[in-house]
Amino acid sequence: MQNNNEKSKDNTNSKPKGDSLSFEELVESEAVVEAVHSVGYERPTELQSKALPALLSPQNSVLIAPAGSGKRTACAIAIAAAKVKSGAGPLALVLVDDSASSGATAGRLSLLGLEVCTLSELSSSSNCDVIISTPQEALEALQNEAFSGGQLLYLVLDNLSLSLESGELDALLEKLAGKTTFVALGSTPDLSDSVIIEKHFSDAFSLEIEEQLQSINECHHIYYDVGTDLLAKPNALAAILESMKFPATIVYCNLPSDTDLLEVMLKKKGIKARKLVGRVPRHRVNSTARKVRNGQLDVMIVTDISGRSVDLSNFEMLVNYSIHDDPEVYFQRVGASDEGPTVSTVVNLISPVDITNFHYLKKIADFEFEKRELPLEEELAESRFKLLEEQASELDLSKNPELQIFVSQIERSENSHQLIALLADSFLSSSGGGISGLIAANARAARASKYRASQSDKHKEAHTNTAKAEQSSGIEYSQEEGGHEEIKKRSLPPKKDVRFYIGHGSNQNFSEETFRELLKKHCPEAAEKVKRFNLRELYSFADLPEEIAEAVEEKLQDIDFTDGKKFFIKKAIAISVPREELEKEAGSQEPEQAHEQPAA
Repeated sequence: MQNNNEKSKDNTNSKPKGDSLSFEELVESEAVVEAVHSVGYERPTELQSKALPALLSPQNSVLIAPAGSGKRTACAIAIAAAKVKSGAGPLALVLVDDSASSGATAGRLSLLGLEVCTLSELSSSSNCDVIISTPQEALEALQNEAFSGGQLLYLVLDNLSLSLESGELDALLEKLAGKTTFVALGSTPDLSDSVIIEKHFSDAFSLEIEEQLQSINECHHIYYDVGTDLLAKPNALAAILESMKFPATIVYCNLPSDTDLLEVMLKKKGIKARKLVGRVPRHRVNSTARKVRNGQLDVMIVTDISGRSVDLSNFEMLVNYSIHDDPEVYFQRVGASDEGPTVSTVVNLISPVDITNFHYLKKIADFEFEKRELPLEEELAESRFKLLEEQASELDLSKNPELQIFVSQIERSENSHQLIALLADSFLSSSGGGISGLIAANARAARASKYRASQSDKHKEAHTNTAKAEQSSGIEYSQEEGGHEEIKKRSLPPKKDVRFYIGHGSNQNFSEETFRELLKKHCPEAAEKVKRFNLRELYSFADLPEEIAEAVEEKLQDIDFTDGKKFFIKKAIAISVPREELEKEAGSQEPEQAHEQPAA
């Protein structure tokens, strides 16, 4: 196994362009590529670039890499590609240690449209693509002919605790040897030293990636234990935000109902929060994120669907309101990449309901989680008092005689202690949501000031660069009457079209005419702007101008179509409009522009 390891690594490294390959270059099926892009994957990870050629060939493989490297997704892509070619399943058997692992694996496979079932569900499922099971259950089912091993294309060992003590796994691999492709996934190097791997994967492609993604390691991962009360998490989060002086924050929730409760409770405390749930247009997601960055909002609350395309560079802190049963989701939320950290701090709220998922996450994560205690009321009171002192230091009593007299009366009163308590209570409960709202407002003002300063610097830099570019490009100017400058020579501005993936094809009696009719009904301004349409058996592609792409996707997504099914349309890729087409469009617009009258 060791010699083969070295050989496989040499073969991998002999392809220097491997790391730069796109999904389009790695995967033959356009439908699978579009499905991969639709769930937010733009480029393959290092592991996926190197492992997909072996998985798709297919070849027995051993993949060892930290969590977040894309091992499961690579397997899902290979199985989805096999489904396009082979059709009916089940196509793969995925072996896990227990039910906690099965939920995470099923979630990853389901993202690409694969139907996942357990052995108990297999008899009632007519279109199961992937079976998830423990080795013991799978061996019993195979012996009882509950499914055919010869039909399986892949057998995946997903982070199994490999052992020959029970014999079930060894017997199962013996039965399927030569009939199916074996794939072993693990996160620690000792996987390759396992007796099971040595015995059954001797000729396998082997890939080991040792380092954890840099952005994950550089984040500060914190967790707080919270209670089971309905308001425990909202109250805990409000206290954490206040103690940290309200950094620009994004919160990920597992359930839409959690976003509803959290938004309401934060707003009651004067914290400006906004939730986004479901398939929200990307421009709205990015607009909301920028409002947090520039001080208009304190918190953006999302689910994994609405937050899939968010730019995390707008935030300082990410909060996992609940821990997902799939550890890969944790890495997706944090925005794992090789380009450095996306947020500096990741906070996890752990209730008793989250403990199982959190322990599983800690088991496979290659970094430490720091446990912190929730801020005590005394600590919050101290920070609030400092704010009161800061405001008091800015007060000039000499300019307000009436206030000066009032203060003197309080000092001389026998009830001065009660009077001070009354004024303190008024201070703590004021400012639209209490003291938390006041502290949040101060934090927003600071972020807004910082944002304005950064934008001013950018504008100055852009103005300088533009002037230099104009000077070097040879653009000529002429002075017209009234002192206006007109550029005599200018290039045509770049434009793009958006290619849409449509999940309906000729097999469903779908056509270009059908698509145009849908546009006329739901988005009439786009009906005559379809530039290209490509019809396939199971799906279609259509190109439309970028400026109307958001409206088309928003208005056609999930409308009722045929046989009770929803219409599926998704933006796939932006395509630059050829210069010849731009010149043609510009020429066709000139006569209209010639008749325009100048504004009064």
